[in-house]
Amino acid sequence: MKIYSKVNRLKGFLEYMIKKYEPTCPFCGKKINWEDLYEKKYGNKESWTIHHKDFDHNNNDINNLILAHRSCHRSFHKQLDKKNLKK
Repeated sequence: MKIYSKVNRLKGFLEYMIKKYEPTCPFCGKKINWEDLYEKKYGNKESWTIHHKDFDHNNNDINNLILAHRSCHRSFHKQLDKKNLKK
């Protein structure tokens, strides 16, 4: 029961933050919607993920994290991989 209530509080907090601050994807510039989180429930093809600005997945400081559309994030890292292979 405690875990369930923590998950619900987290979802409620995320919904509040997204609706209040209306974040945009750093890669495409489009607004990130609360409904995007629930890809299956709302039938959206887009969902979002968290990007680490400094590329260090162990650095979870709030100032190092930004929301991004999953597809944009994936494309960004694919482009980076291609550039690194060319070097």
